[in-house]
Amino acid sequence: MATLDLGGTILGDLDNGPKVIIPLVGEDSQTLLGQARQAGPLADLIEWRVDAFDEPLAPDVLSEVAGRIRQTAGKPLIATVRTAAEGGDFTGNDHQYPALVAVLARIDAISAVDVEAERLGAPDCIAAAKALGTPVIASYHDFSGTPGTEQMQRRLADMEAMGAQVAKLAVMAHTPADTAALLMATARRHEQAGVPLLTMAMGPVGVVSRAVGHLFGSCATFAALDGQSSAPGQPGVAALRSVLSELSMLEGSR
Repeated sequence: MATLDLGGTILGDLDNGPKVIIPLVGEDSQTLLGQARQAGPLADLIEWRVDAFDEPLAPDVLSEVAGRIRQTAGKPLIATVRTAAEGGDFTGNDHQYPALVAVLARIDAISAVDVEAERLGAPDCIAAAKALGTPVIASYHDFSGTPGTEQMQRRLADMEAMGAQVAKLAVMAHTPADTAALLMATARRHEQAGVPLLTMAMGPVGVVSRAVGHLFGSCATFAALDGQSSAPGQPGVAALRSVLSELSMLEGSR
C-alpha cells in the first residue's frame, strides 16, 4: 500500500477510510482565516486555492497568509494554483505558473503543492518542488467528460512517472457508467501504483465516487464548507462526514 505522510496525516491508509480535504476559496486574507477556523475541526487536510486569492501574490504576502491559515486550521496545508484551463481562476502564462508554484513550495507552512500535469514544463515544475523538499500532487481535470478506463489508468501512471508523490484525476461524469468507469480505472491502477491516488467523478451523477472512492483505491475526498464548493458535485462536509460514518459502520458489520 503506497502512502505519503503530510504533516502527520497519512494519505493512502485506506483501512481507515479516506482523508477529507476542505478547500479554502476566500479572495482575501480575512475571509480565508474565517474559513480556516470553520474548516479546521472538520478536515484532515486543508487546500488553499491560491488562484482565488485577490491580494498581491508576493512571496512575503503568500508566506504570511499560509502561516496564518496553517496555525488557524491546525491541519496540513496543500497549496493549489488552479488554472482557467482546468476550472480555476489563474490566467498567468507558462512562466508565471511554475514561478508561483516554486514560491509556494518554499513556504514552510505548506505541506504539499499541486502541479497540473498538462502544463508545459510540468515535470520540471514537479522536480523543482521536490528539490525544495515539498511533496507534489500532480493533477489532471477533464471538465468535458470521462475518458476510457485504460486512458484514465495511463494518465495516473504518467503522473507517477513524472515524479509526483500523489496522482490526482478528476473527470466529469454524465452518466452512471462514467462514474463506474472512473472507479474501475482507480481500482485497476491502485493494484500497481507506487504512489497514493486521488480520484473523483465530478458533477451530480459522480457524487457517489466522493463517498466510496476509497473502496476502489482513492486516498482522499474533497468536501466544501457551506456554499463554498470548488468543483462541480462537491458535497458539503457535514453531509459527507455523515455518509462516511454510516459507510464505516456498514463495513464494520460485515
